[in-house]
Amino acid sequence: FELLNKANSFFYWFDFAQMKYLYISESVFNVMGYTADEWREGGPGFAFSTVHPEDVVRLKKCHEELFRYFFAQPLHERKSIRYGYETRVQSKEGKTVWLLQQGSFIE
Repeated sequence: FELLNKANSFFYWFDFAQMKYLYISESVFNVMGYTADEWREGGPGFAFSTVHPEDVVRLKKCHEELFRYFFAQPLHERKSIRYGYETRVQSKEGKTVWLLQQGSFIE
């Protein structure tokens, strides 16, 4: 994890059942200017508030399609789903940052 904390990328574990972040790498500061604690405490509403205004509708549609697809799959196949998308976000300093989000679902 130490090497990842120095990267210009960050990762997190998110619990969709509880709608909260379980872990956020410290390197979120390198990308977004927020500490991991700020990001975790702010929750998904805070994270979504950083999305560039022009990307909000597209990101909502992307999430809707992702979960429509996820729930249409048999339970035993859901763990193999991988996804990725790009969106613009605004850092704490107000800079626009392009993010590539890649993810998967785990039990």
